Order: sequence, then C-alpha cells, then structure tokens
Amino acid sequence: MSKAMTKVSMKDVAKAAGVSQPTVSYAYNRPSKISAAQRQRILKVAAKIGYPGPNALGRSLRSGKVGAIGLIMMDKLSLAFDDPSTVALLKGIGQSGEFENLALTLFPLKHQGLLPAHGHVSNSLAVRGLVDGLIMTTLPDDHPIITQVLERRIPFVIVDSPKLDGAHFIGIDDYGAAQQQLRHLLELGHRKIGILVDRLNPDSYSGFVSRERLEQSAEAVVRERVRG
Repeated sequence: MSKAMTKVSMKDVAKAAGVSQPTVSYAYNRPSKISAAQRQRILKVAAKIGYPGPNALGRSLRSGKVGAIGLIMMDKLSLAFDDPSTVALLKGIGQSGEFENLALTLFPLKHQGLLPAHGHVSNSLAVRGLVDGLIMTTLPDDHPIITQVLERRIPFVIVDSPKLDGAHFIGIDDYGAAQQQLRHLLELGHRKIGILVDRLNPDSYSGFVSRERLEQSAEAVVRERVRG
C-alpha cells in the first residue's frame, strides 16, 4: 500500500513521539493532563507523520456529546437574519460566552402545514441526535416537536413560549407588559387604539381578529399580549 493510502493512527503517533497512546489522547482531548511543551511536541510529531487528529464521530459516540446546541425557531431560515427580535436572540446567545467551543445549529420550522394529521414531525433534524441540547423559541402551544423533544429526553430551554411545567423558561409577563403599554397610550389621551398582531395561529390568516380566534390561539406570546 502506498504512503498516501496508509491510515495513520493515534498508536502510530504514540510510537513516533515515544509516549503512551493515552498521552497522545490527552494532547487532543484533555491538554491540562500534560505539559504544554509535551503537547506541542506530540502535535508536531502528529503533523509530521500525517495524523489528522481523533475521529470526530467516534469521539462523539464515546462521550455521548456532539459539541453543538440547536435553536428551534418558527418560520423560514431567513427570519434569523431579517427579524430584529430573532437577530437580538442570536446576538445574546453569541455574547453569553457559553458557545466558545460549541456549534450553534439553526432548525427553522415550516410556517404552513405546521401541524400534521398524526402529530409527527418526522423530517425534523432537531430530534435526530445532531445536537446536545435545544433552545426553543416562540413555538405554538401544541407544536408536535415539543412532544418529540420530551419523549426523547433532549435537554432544552424555552424562550418566550410555550410555558411547560417544570421546564427551564426565559421570558416576560406578556399580559402585564401589554397592560402597561395600553395604559401609557390612554394616559396620553388616545382612545382609538389598534393592535397589530404578528400571528395567533400558524395558518397564514390575515385580517381582523375575532374573540373566538383569540380564544383559540396557539401562540401564547401574542395571545397574552392581546388579552392584556
């Protein structure tokens, strides 16, 4: 077999560097276990003999971690770059300092055809083990992806909605905030006040909102703000 076809392993690096195989593993996975000089020498030897580093898939299988967090969001992927609130959320995630060594994967959910007849979202990559945990933001109360996340015991945190018993949640009092907004307008002397609603249900409806539609809304944030 030619040199170009030969697969260099961690064992080969250990032999060439004159150290044990666990020591080579430490150089890649737990550098604090060895000195900086020893790690540098091992990496230099590895580069010289053509060792590319530990297999990422194999390492994730052993550790049970893939080094990525997923963000589940409603609507199209372009919303992540166009919608001010979503952009602010992404900026906040990035500035948290917790993602220095992690990847952030976006999982946009379709706006139309959201709730399949059998309640399954079989084509969603978010629940296929591609991430270690999920951030779910502003989802309808009964979105089927929530059931799948719970059934598969995927760690998650919810931003804005829905509110689930026992779940980690970040949000505000939308009902109370809306009352403050309207009170401010009334104090300014306004009496003919309209409310612009983003989405009460994921069905692309456009028009005036009836009381019945408000009561049937699956979008908690908008529903509570209109109620307030």
